Amino acid sequence: MGIVDRAFRNVMRKVARTALVVALLSLAVATMVSMYTGVESSKANTEQMIVDHNDYLDEMVENSEDQLLQITMSSGRKMGGSGDIETTNSINDDMLETITSYECVTDVYGSIRHPVGDIDFEAMRAQMTGKEPPSGAPAEGGSRKDMASMFDYVVTGVVVDPDLNQKYSIMPTDIVDGSLLNPSDVNKVLIPEDLTGYFTGAGVGDTVEIEGQDFQVKGIFSSSIMSNMIFMNIMDARPIAGLEDGTYNEFTIYVTNITMVDYFAEELSLLYPNVRVSAFKDTGATRVESQTISIQGQIDALEEELDEVELQGNTIIGVSVCSASAIVLFIMLYTVKERTKEIGTLKALGFTKWNIMSQIIVEGVMFGTLGAVFGGLIGFLAAPAFADILLPQSDTVSAQDPSFLILGIFAIIMIVVGALGSTYPAWVAANKSPVEAMRHE
Repeated sequence: MGIVDRAFRNVMRKVARTALVVALLSLAVATMVSMYTGVESSKANTEQMIVDHNDYLDEMVENSEDQLLQITMSSGRKMGGSGDIETTNSINDDMLETITSYECVTDVYGSIRHPVGDIDFEAMRAQMTGKEPPSGAPAEGGSRKDMASMFDYVVTGVVVDPDLNQKYSIMPTDIVDGSLLNPSDVNKVLIPEDLTGYFTGAGVGDTVEIEGQDFQVKGIFSSSIMSNMIFMNIMDARPIAGLEDGTYNEFTIYVTNITMVDYFAEELSLLYPNVRVSAFKDTGATRVESQTISIQGQIDALEEELDEVELQGNTIIGVSVCSASAIVLFIMLYTVKERTKEIGTLKALGFTKWNIMSQIIVEGVMFGTLGAVFGGLIGFLAAPAFADILLPQSDTVSAQDPSFLILGIFAIIMIVVGALGSTYPAWVAANKSPVEAMRHE
């Protein structure tokens, strides 16, 4: 009878004991697999969130550089009886022509923004207090996102001018599907990725209904700042906002240099007292600075969370390996003690120290193999549940199903643990005196 056959018979002598040992080893393997996949998934999620935060920060800072020369004129608005935002006085082409005539003005364009949906008072409170929205999303800088975050979405009518768009990014530039609007496009829109679900999975070429009117999706874009904004030709936006031809509810003005910003903003305030005039350098720049600090704080918090998850996950993996080794060590020591007389008989029959030692080690390897097989199966089926229970609660922890490579690696680790854990008991058995061993009761 070969070593493997004898080892298998010995392992199966005590079925209940073997089942208990295999169950404990399986639990150790499943725990190791779950912790590893949980930590790796958390690391990937955290790294992606940090990338997203940094991308948003770069986009915000990049936009703010040109905006330091920007002045915004906005028409008056109020909350209507039905909860809709109504324009109380509009700005028009005559005003546009007057503003353009100033030598200090480099560019000016009109736009229309019209919020759609029930107002989100939590978002409004967050904006007013300067605190984060309850969702935990990074607080946004800039007036575009501030308004958009309060409603389902904001219809944004723009002058479709490729040169202006290239210079000031009036429309989003990160088109992930479809294309930008052309000056001749009518009843066509650009929608953000975040709103495709709102419009029941709308894609390029599909028709969406906006305030009772049908529009065709021309393109889908990705943007942190414009994630709730729908872009269309300004002519299409006027009927939705209830504005007449040649009218707007916002002007964006760029002056030649930063020294002219305060002067010209004051000039516009005196010229048009019923229109709100604001300079980005006075309002937006401060907001950008505060949001930069806020976002950097969130990045630091994410990194701290990841460190905590990694520490706890690696600690549990280490404890699981040590526990499995101890289980194999003690069960094999007990087995050797229990079979002392049998070992003495085998040595009397001519079995060498290596024969005895290798048989005990093979038995330990069998325990490790059985634990690896059943533990791998449990880990494959329950890794996400184990990770949720054992790892710290965090938005970044969302363990995925482990790959076969990971299962194989931890299976090998458990088999090695079985071999190493049984090495000392095997040495003890191999060095027993045959005479003394056969006298053992």
